[in-house]
Amino acid sequence: MKKAAILILFSSLSFVNFSQNLNWVRKVTSFGLYPYTVSINDVCTDDYNRQYSISYGDNSANFSFNGGQVTAPSIYKCGSITKSNDQGNHEWIKFFVPITANGSCTPQRIYYRNGYIYITGINNGSIDMNPGAQVYSVNGMTSPFIVKLDTAGNYVWAKSFSDVNSKVFDLKVDANDNVYITGSFSTNFFFNGINQVSNGNDDIFLLKFNNSGQEQWCK
Repeated sequence: MKKAAILILFSSLSFVNFSQNLNWVRKVTSFGLYPYTVSINDVCTDDYNRQYSISYGDNSANFSFNGGQVTAPSIYKCGSITKSNDQGNHEWIKFFVPITANGSCTPQRIYYRNGYIYITGINNGSIDMNPGAQVYSVNGMTSPFIVKLDTAGNYVWAKSFSDVNSKVFDLKVDANDNVYITGSFSTNFFFNGINQVSNGNDDIFLLKFNNSGQEQWCK
């Protein structure tokens, strides 16, 4: 059995004091019959210094936390969000699961505000964005998505937008819990019923959702 290990070192001031003394280190291990690659793309903390990290598993890598193993629910390339407590001990992992063959989900940015987690990234094919028993699918080819969860990992809402060859750069939430996403597109960009056409190479977009996930505007 081959293993690939990721060493997660959280170095923010929430976990390392001002003299830069290391408080803790935790390891996430992927396991399987083939050499898997797991990429942790972003991390955020909530009001209680609990950590939420988003990752992408090549060939849907399986995970080992705190000595226990978690099997990914699909052979295709799932996205995932993991929660750890303020000591770095794993609490849960939730998956964003491809429904169509050879689909993939790549979470890229995560943001916490007022008891909710916001995640944006890129999906290929149809993806179940609801970690619970029900299915909420987003569709597209290299299309951006946004999903909102509570701190227990329960689904609140999700949206997908644009068309092929789009990217997301960053995600922010304002004081009224409106969501802003920046990115780029190189062909057509669909948002709120409007089709934006690229002027050439990569064009930049800034868009807004309200706190219920309703599309507001795109610039």
